[in-house]
Amino acid sequence: MNNYNMIKKQNNTLNLLKGLACLAIVWMHTNSGGLVNQVIVCMARFGIPIFFMVSGYYTYKKNKVDYTKVLTKKIIHILKLIVIATLVYVIWQWVLDPLIKTGNIPNVLKSIEESISSLNIFSILVLNINPFCGILWFLNALLYCYLLWLLISKIKDKRIVYIVAIVVLFIGIFARAFIQYNHTIPEEVNINYFRNWLFMGLPFFTIGYLIHDYQERIVKVFKPKYMIVAAIIGMIMSFAERLVVPLEVFVGTVIVSVALFIFAVEKPDLTKIPIINKVGERFCFFIYIAHIMVRDIVLAIFDREGMNNKVVLWIMPIIVFALCYILAMCYYAISDRIRTVLSNN
Repeated sequence: MNNYNMIKKQNNTLNLLKGLACLAIVWMHTNSGGLVNQVIVCMARFGIPIFFMVSGYYTYKKNKVDYTKVLTKKIIHILKLIVIATLVYVIWQWVLDPLIKTGNIPNVLKSIEESISSLNIFSILVLNINPFCGILWFLNALLYCYLLWLLISKIKDKRIVYIVAIVVLFIGIFARAFIQYNHTIPEEVNINYFRNWLFMGLPFFTIGYLIHDYQERIVKVFKPKYMIVAAIIGMIMSFAERLVVPLEVFVGTVIVSVALFIFAVEKPDLTKIPIINKVGERFCFFIYIAHIMVRDIVLAIFDREGMNNKVVLWIMPIIVFALCYILAMCYYAISDRIRTVLSNN
């Protein structure tokens, strides 16, 4: 099982899980509130952990020949995404968003001055905060995971790495819960200190790598039916924990994420849902980056047309996800066509 060639084999169930994780993230950022939506959001917290775990899983390579090159390619790819996404959100924040919301041409110079004055180097470099769009912390954290793995990959016996990663993950969860419950520091500050490469990114990335490293043993011990039961228990735990304190990741979230991931590894060809699988195979990064802009545009249009009733707002996540999917199809169709033309010249 521990063979790098197996990584290249398409895992339809894992692609389905990635697609569902992407939908879960969109739902968290576009839901209209209410009890039902809060329950869904509690269960949807597995989205970001799955993204990190998938990255760690596919980073595994038994044969270490050219391993540095493999990681370097991934680092360059993520750097490109960060630069492009940041530039897109700079234009969005300084020009397009104010124009859509007010109908007036914004004062770009004033926006630039405000952005520069609010820059915090510590927040950017240590906490992975992107000053132009909050969701881009994930890309910054993923970049750190790949960079750190260049060093970690040199360690022959990674068991200590696995233990430390899991311990740090739970320290982050319980520390965040304690601070949040006791209102020790403001919530927006609390989030930034625990939603980053250290307490979320690297731990889940390492768990994904661990699952591939011990895949043969895990498949023998943890049967698929047990993983389904574990995922259900994790969802119930997540909702129960939410009643006590709101968090980005609950203990139940960890159980759900790991259980679903192991299930996907054990049942690679279980099923395909074409749209969701396509998101998992290719569209997830595009949808992740674009969905905040799409959400704000849709909300602005609905508000202007007086369509912001409860029913419309409740189905907002589906609307945003569908529009992002269409945009992703158009983007990749055009980019593939351009590549084909350039390769033929």
